[in-house]
Amino acid sequence: KVAEFIETKSEDSEFALGLIAEQNYDDPYRYFITQKRNNNLVDLHEDMPEQLFVICEPWGDVDCNPIGHEKWQIAAFGWAEIENEWELEKVKVYRLVHKK
Repeated sequence: KVAEFIETKSEDSEFALGLIAEQNYDDPYRYFITQKRNNNLVDLHEDMPEQLFVICEPWGDVDCNPIGHEKWQIAAFGWAEIENEWELEKVKVYRLVHKK
């Protein structure tokens, strides 16, 4: 559901993906996103999209604030601001855009 939600919110535009979690990796989310026929997920090693979706699995002492986060997928996106924030399936989803 989270992967479908992100695909819908991306408005058919390219996006990158990041995950903030204490006990998980972003591979399961990437798998389900890439199974879509119109996959718009971009690898930050190859391209810089206009939006980054950050999934946060709040558990324990996890700080869900993606701004300034040290995870490479988030840091590599550069200077950003939160454009939208949602809660879905017990996770938080943020849409970040480049700060102008």
